[in-house]
Amino acid sequence: MEEKTEKIPEDWPQSMIDLAMVIGVASTERLMAKHPGQRIYVPRKMADHHRLVGLLGKEVAYRLSKSYGGDQLLLCLGTKAKRRRRDQEIIRRFDAGELPGELAVAFDLTTRQIFNILKQTF
Repeated sequence: MEEKTEKIPEDWPQSMIDLAMVIGVASTERLMAKHPGQRIYVPRKMADHHRLVGLLGKEVAYRLSKSYGGDQLLLCLGTKAKRRRRDQEIIRRFDAGELPGELAVAFDLTTRQIFNILKQTF
């Protein structure tokens, strides 16, 4: 069973926070990654072979169906959360000794963008 006590990102829209409270952060992120910016229909009765069961697992998909059955969920792109995680990884790697030029190549950014990210933390 997925733990629902995971820390929900503060920059998520309320609809994604509500969803995460039902199915957990990891499952919500999985849905957002698989269907970014899309509407997905949640059936009232979740069949064992439904694609959501394959993506989330039977127990989580059934919880989703119990709370959202018959609804269409609009999943956000998760752009802010992805950028926040990327920036945290850049800072972690810089603190570990990687050079800004190396980070720029690794993250497909310019050196200026790396410096701007690092500047936010100091």
